[in-house]
Amino acid sequence: MTSHSNGDGAAAARSRWTWSELQTIISAGDLHKLARSEEQEQTYCKARSKFLAEEGAGQKKRSKPTFEEWRSMVKLGKNDMHNKTRTVLCLNDFPYYFEEGIEHWVVWKLGEDVSIGEIENGKMEILKEAGCSNKEFINDTSVFLHWLNPPELKSLPYPYSIPEVGNKSLVM
Repeated sequence: MTSHSNGDGAAAARSRWTWSELQTIISAGDLHKLARSEEQEQTYCKARSKFLAEEGAGQKKRSKPTFEEWRSMVKLGKNDMHNKTRTVLCLNDFPYYFEEGIEHWVVWKLGEDVSIGEIENGKMEILKEAGCSNKEFINDTSVFLHWLNPPELKSLPYPYSIPEVGNKSLVM
């Protein structure tokens, strides 16, 4: 596999990540190894570059960037980006290259770091969506994996996020 995709032209994954590989990578803290497919990486880099250009121009004009390619960020409320603490759970707009059946969710939060309680609430939301209310699955690594992106691997400069990977086929 290849290195993490941070928008700086990182190499793309040549094959899909398996659940077992993800468990190993995340438990070892080797997040820099995660990568997107070539197509996913190109789409991500284009969207990130556009956002950062708008962010820079917006600082000069006192306007806010748009989030056309970042559907999850729109959920946070683009008009409130700099003013409120808000949290949303959604599928990642630019997921890593995972095997079929593995979903890449993200908790986006503005204003402060995501708490363990918010991570657990996100997992419960995913379980409820799948028709399961068994809280025991929250800490079951055959069902969920989660990690906190270190600053150097964050996609955007100011939102805080914790990706969650849910293996929905095991949740159902």
